[in-house]
Amino acid sequence: MIRLKDRLDLNEYNKFVSDGLFTIRSSDKFWCGRHKTNPYEIHEDYRRIDSRMSENKYKDEYVFMGAKKFIGSLCALPESTQFPEGLILAGSHDCAIYGFTLTSKEPVMKLLGHSDAVCSLSAGFGLFVSGSWDGTARVWSGQQCTAVLEGHGQTVWATEVYPLQNMILTGSADKTIRIWRQGSCENVLYGHTDCVRGLVITKDMNILSCSNDATIRLWSIQGQCLNIFQSHENYIYSITLLNDGVDFATCGEDEKIKIWKKGKCVQTIHIPSKTLWSIACLANGDLAVGCSDGAVYIIGKGTGDDSANNGPHGDDSNYMEIAPQFNGYEWDSLKKRWVKVKIGDGEESSDDVELELTEKPLKLKDFEHYLEIDGELCKIMFNKNEDPYEVAMAFIAEHKLSSSYLNGFMDYIIKNCASSKLPLCYNEFFPIQKYYRYLNANVAGLKAKLLEFTNFVSKPQHIPPPKIENLMLLVDFPEEVTEEQLQSLDIVISWDDEYLFPALDLLRLAVRCEGVGARIGNPPFINHLLQTLRNTKLSVNRVLVIKIFCNLFDVKKGAELMINFQGKICETVKEAVLSSDKTHKSASSLLFNYAVAAFNDLPLDIDLYCLNLIDMMKVIVDSDSLYRIFVAVGTLCIANNSAFMHFQSLNLYGALLACRKHVEIGNASAVIKHLLEGFQP
Repeated sequence: MIRLKDRLDLNEYNKFVSDGLFTIRSSDKFWCGRHKTNPYEIHEDYRRIDSRMSENKYKDEYVFMGAKKFIGSLCALPESTQFPEGLILAGSHDCAIYGFTLTSKEPVMKLLGHSDAVCSLSAGFGLFVSGSWDGTARVWSGQQCTAVLEGHGQTVWATEVYPLQNMILTGSADKTIRIWRQGSCENVLYGHTDCVRGLVITKDMNILSCSNDATIRLWSIQGQCLNIFQSHENYIYSITLLNDGVDFATCGEDEKIKIWKKGKCVQTIHIPSKTLWSIACLANGDLAVGCSDGAVYIIGKGTGDDSANNGPHGDDSNYMEIAPQFNGYEWDSLKKRWVKVKIGDGEESSDDVELELTEKPLKLKDFEHYLEIDGELCKIMFNKNEDPYEVAMAFIAEHKLSSSYLNGFMDYIIKNCASSKLPLCYNEFFPIQKYYRYLNANVAGLKAKLLEFTNFVSKPQHIPPPKIENLMLLVDFPEEVTEEQLQSLDIVISWDDEYLFPALDLLRLAVRCEGVGARIGNPPFINHLLQTLRNTKLSVNRVLVIKIFCNLFDVKKGAELMINFQGKICETVKEAVLSSDKTHKSASSLLFNYAVAAFNDLPLDIDLYCLNLIDMMKVIVDSDSLYRIFVAVGTLCIANNSAFMHFQSLNLYGALLACRKHVEIGNASAVIKHLLEGFQP
């Protein structure tokens, strides 16, 4: 198995296969490498090959940039008169599709139309199709959108061009597959019980689909389900045809690649990475698999011998390649001895097995263990932040061991050393880069209340109706703000508590105007709002103050001010949360925005944030509010590894378990599962 890793902290992957050329999804760029055939001898099954066996492997060849946000999908268009080397298409979370050639580092074209992330691309027969989180698919010819396919209720995760009859296939999070002809839906295929994540067309013109329900289904083009294939234990994210056009391979959340022949799973290959996002069959028969550990694994297929038509056991039965066995020992400070540690999931605890060694740990690194391999003891040392793969590979090289130990060593490091636990990975819920904003308003009602209350306040605070009319123009976010408007705003936000809420509601909208933000974005203004939050007797005023804080993040100077005053703001908001459940939704939005700020590289006080979040999470029971908090946790942990470690030290896992009863269904339930898996001790 060859492992390719881009040092740019890859978070998602997809494939582009054409004569051994492929690409990898990344944050705002993608990498491209070219394979040089390796002369290794293997049976017809797929085997793992050490990346250090030969220098004649893969190399960095192209890096393309231009997308503003994450790359979510890729595909290749064949050569044409305009693009003699073909075209690489990249769908981005910035809603655009970018086109690149092998001679261009920057996009040669940009296609707009989708209103959310483009998560699927497929091409064929002179056109290509895009699928999006906006619930639609689009058909493109050249740079023109020729059809918008509307009908799915949720994200369109999968698209495919059917070779005959001018048909398009789409698969969606709404659990259905749709067949389209000339922009109209001709059939809806029901059967999957969860998101449809991948589609391929077999050589005999049938359809294969994979799903989060852990099944693969075979369909006729008429919509009849011909077979259901089961072997995976969790979500299946990707499917690819093998080179015969009939057999196929799948991968998913269970860390396994499955090879399917004649409708049966004939081989299972385990890759010790939390999620296998995508799989592609290269022209030479190798499999490229993109994983959440920041690597692409190349699973080699050999030319075979007399047993080439059989599995390694001489038949087509399911099997998993068995790795060499070894024992591990760690230092027990109470016994003052090296004791055996658990390696496999099914192995019982073996603390009574001890080494005769009395040598104490050197403590040169965070972890120090002995591995017993073929009767010999070898010491392995590593730090908690080191890459398990790099540690395992260095250990193999140092002791001149077979590369077949690689996965076992990596599993040992990850499973038996808590601090080396891999952080949370990118998924459909987090990280989030956009701030949560409160922009909806009843403008007419707001103006009416201002006109009403100006007659009840003291004379120095009175605002004449014409000035209120002028003040209300701020709700439209004008580019220029007049001095008169600012003076009127200063007066209304100082009204007595019982008359204050329409002024705060206006400020909630107006604070996004740069002119307003520049005027009020200062310490006295923040202190005034905090005083209002502490002293007001009206819940509506508390909620509006927190919403103003949320909207301040949408302005650069406002975001900087929120970071500078993080301590005061979060402590005061926490007091409001503990005293009234009316503030829970807006407070969760504020926590959400602070996490997004950290993801956008603003200098958040991580320790203080983690403490405040857990304190607030303990009293919040509303599922919508908890959903925002869960997404905030995921976003922050991906932005900052120290946040992940700090949440662990504060037992966030226990707090999440306590919240589980409040989020039994919906998105909050799905997100908390990701967090519980990531933080499980």
